[in-house]
Amino acid sequence: MAAFDKYYGRKSILFDFLVSGSFGVNLFFLISGFIIVVSSTKFKSLTPSKTLGDFFKARAIRILPMMWLTIISYATLRILGRGSAEWHSYLNAFFLIPFGDYDPNNIWTLRQEAIFYIIFGLTFLSGRKLWPVFLFWILIPFLPQITALAQGVPASRPIGHQILLNFLSPVNVLFGGGAAIGLLYRKREDLFHDNMNRVISALQTWPALVIMFLIAMTILKGDIISPSNVLLSLPIFTIMLVIGAIEYKKINRIFYYLGNASYAIYLFHLQFISAFLGIFSKHAHGMPVTLAIATISATTIAISCAIYSFVEVPLTKYLMAKLIHRPKEQSAPIAAAE
Repeated sequence: MAAFDKYYGRKSILFDFLVSGSFGVNLFFLISGFIIVVSSTKFKSLTPSKTLGDFFKARAIRILPMMWLTIISYATLRILGRGSAEWHSYLNAFFLIPFGDYDPNNIWTLRQEAIFYIIFGLTFLSGRKLWPVFLFWILIPFLPQITALAQGVPASRPIGHQILLNFLSPVNVLFGGGAAIGLLYRKREDLFHDNMNRVISALQTWPALVIMFLIAMTILKGDIISPSNVLLSLPIFTIMLVIGAIEYKKINRIFYYLGNASYAIYLFHLQFISAFLGIFSKHAHGMPVTLAIATISATTIAISCAIYSFVEVPLTKYLMAKLIHRPKEQSAPIAAAE
């Protein structure tokens, strides 16, 4: 964004390396598949830990209120700044309609999340006889006929075509990869907390994760959800997820907090970064652009973390307590993601 003409207008900021950071979306999908399995199944037996109704309620409570707050605040800022807004794109995003343009445009990932929740709930949580249907949904996007059609889903295509390809997106395999690791984690947690703990600790976990993500950013180019990029990112991000599933709670409290706050950061970062870039480019244009990016990023994360702590957490706890009876059970590694 800093490279836009209306801000700093420099096309080679950090050699365009940050552009590849959007591939974090693929890691986001993989982590989501993992968390949903861990938070929705019982230890070892892998039977559902909640009813189908409670599962859908929990996902709605976790995702929708903060998403709606983001869309409303984004639209409000757009109207105040420009005097108008594309209402159809905000309504598409507000109701996660599976076709058309979205504003803010990062909400498209939550559309894919919602599709995953629906398929997962109706298949995986509805009896093991339906697990093959879940597997079919994961793999069908890579049939040659589907792959040829799924080179992005522009809003100009017929509505039925958009809906079909959004349900048969290549990112399905990322949800499936995360779910597979989640099954292993729930079935054999000892592999993560005992045997692997001794092996991985020597890697100094977080530097290893950062290095692997930088490698992924270097390798992956172009459309983030193209079949080729999905398949390239799957092994790298799978290894990262396995490493990240090993718990060092005493050492990594800050990282656990940032992990829990990541949803708020993801939702609100666009509007804060846009606002701060406007301020910095107008009133501190002489500041080195790299320093401006670092300052804006840190400030955006700090504000988003405050939103997480003082808005998202109390709101989610209140709605969960009011709408869902939750029996006590061994918690998932990222508790807030449940």
